[in-house]
Amino acid sequence: GKLTEELEAKIAAAATKAELEDIYLPYKPKRRTKAEIARERGLGPLAEAILADRSKVPAELALAYVTEEVADAKAALEGARDILSEQFAENADLVGKLRAYMKERAFLRAKVVDGKQEAGAKFSDYFDHVERWSGVPSHRALAMLRGRNEEVLSLDIEV
Repeated sequence: GKLTEELEAKIAAAATKAELEDIYLPYKPKRRTKAEIARERGLGPLAEAILADRSKVPAELALAYVTEEVADAKAALEGARDILSEQFAENADLVGKLRAYMKERAFLRAKVVDGKQEAGAKFSDYFDHVERWSGVPSHRALAMLRGRNEEVLSLDIEV
């Protein structure tokens, strides 16, 4: 059914497991997503309009999509964002390029949350820490994520 020559060529050309998973993603069975719910509420055309014409103001476009199910322009924009996020995440070429870009240029920055220096002393190594994204070992990433979950650290990705 869905295996075209083009898809077969992409699968054959995949050099890593991550690339293969990126190719498979659009075909993977999904549970009901926020994007699906937004589409059911009629927000697909809003997402397309935002993407198609960058000169238009999204908040103004969103006003036309306010209904009983979509409370206000903010809710319409959130739905459009969910649709576009899913669309971008399922684009294997885009995800691959983004992964390469992040590996090459991104940095992970950890900072202590104001007033949490004493309570989070065990995370003091990361109170003002910057490291290349691609070089962060898993144990250090997990430590920083624990610090964020305990609300001691704030994490940012800088590109």
